[in-house]
Amino acid sequence: MINYFYSTNVRDLPDTALQMSIVLKSTRRDRLLVDKIASACKRMETSFASKYCHFFIDQNLPIYDSRAREALVFLLGKKYVPLEDGTARYLNFCSNFDRFQTANSIRSSVREIDHFLWIVGSCEAHRKGKRVKAGVRDLLKKQSDKDWLFSFLPPRG
Repeated sequence: MINYFYSTNVRDLPDTALQMSIVLKSTRRDRLLVDKIASACKRMETSFASKYCHFFIDQNLPIYDSRAREALVFLLGKKYVPLEDGTARYLNFCSNFDRFQTANSIRSSVREIDHFLWIVGSCEAHRKGKRVKAGVRDLLKKQSDKDWLFSFLPPRG
């Protein structure tokens, strides 16, 4: 059910749950928590860890997934800072998330920005020939430039 609802592809859910319970007992509740949960699992589960933390710990923690990452690469262009060896994946993502929010003077909630990034990332995935949900394909029958995409965000502050 978790993989179906959150599109995370967690392979070893019992082990992931055990590792999460250990980490959650001993860690602060901030952005570092996501990478700690993800790295405690046999397979790096950053997407699942970020979604869990966003929905159950703090809605101000951005959701990391391939669509959001692809959106930030597209929207930031040369300003996107790629992941370097030894850098925590989620902290790197958050750094780019913050850079995007600041560069565009966006005052929307993390959840609203997450929805926006999912739409943009899905548009990029579709453009690259990757599979996307039917609703996204229908949405893409419209214009797909950046101004149109920004219309999905509440007004800038």
